[in-house]
Amino acid sequence: LQYEEANLEKKYPAFKALMREYEEGILLFETTKQEVWDKASQDSVGLQKYYAENTANYQWGDRVVIERATVKSDDAKTLAKIQKALAKKKSLSAIQAKYNGEKATIVVEDAETLSIESPLLKDIDPTVGAVHTTQNVDKSLTLSRISAVLPAGTKNFDEAKGYIIADYQDYLEKAWIADLKSRYQVEINQEILDKLIK
Repeated sequence: LQYEEANLEKKYPAFKALMREYEEGILLFETTKQEVWDKASQDSVGLQKYYAENTANYQWGDRVVIERATVKSDDAKTLAKIQKALAKKKSLSAIQAKYNGEKATIVVEDAETLSIESPLLKDIDPTVGAVHTTQNVDKSLTLSRISAVLPAGTKNFDEAKGYIIADYQDYLEKAWIADLKSRYQVEINQEILDKLIK
């Protein structure tokens, strides 16, 4: 068994090619990890510099801050009062404190910032104070209100960090490949290439 194991690659060329493919794949993975992925995630100075040179790539479009509350109630008068209070720009927590109880159950969600282009805003006028009511399958209502409109602007480093790391990895990989190409001449064995094509 030991003898056969030691001679597998000599006796079976396909096995030898597969083992080489695994070995080279692992080497490529480890080298890419060292040269690209680890560098991109650990090089805070490089990331900051890359961000400073490419801030135009990290922009917010126009956005809105939307507040939402889900209301469950069988009492039409209570629902009308809640909607009226919402239209009068009363805070959701104040509405919840006043009406949550016997006749209504109100769950207030955290405010969310959305792009003006978001499909979630298709039925809402993107202006401060705009209110929209949605009937849910369980007969509850989702009340939404625009509390702020935010203009387009540059994302700060923390807001764009995930995108910056991904772009910096691409940048490092291209620089690494360019360096390899400048140091090592690629030679193509035309005879073998022609055999592969057949």
